[in-house]
Amino acid sequence: MIKKEDLNQYRDICAEIEEIKKEALLPVADTVRGSSEEYPYTAHTVKIQGVAQNERTKNRITYLLEKKEEIERVIDRMPNSRARRIASMRIKKGMSWDAIAAKMGGGRSPDSERKTYSKALEIVLK
Repeated sequence: MIKKEDLNQYRDICAEIEEIKKEALLPVADTVRGSSEEYPYTAHTVKIQGVAQNERTKNRITYLLEKKEEIERVIDRMPNSRARRIASMRIKKGMSWDAIAAKMGGGRSPDSERKTYSKALEIVLK
């Protein structure tokens, strides 16, 4: 079950996912000794390259992606379009209430937009 405090983590979760993906794609390389497949089996150095596979990193990114999707489902379940737009601006973009009120138009105050968001959130998080 998601909590109201978790919603504020959305942008940090997205940033952490991107950071982990970039780190996971860093190449690793090493050199090893090998020999020819046929006689006279001459020894030589072989360079191997690839991307490190770390189970802990996979688990972490899976957890973060699930959390991100859960937050997005909360936004999708908002009772009306206005509430979804407000929630998206607040959660996904981190906009201030003043900026949200200006973007939404209609002469509504920042406090009015905050109350619309809070009421919709109460309905969704029941």
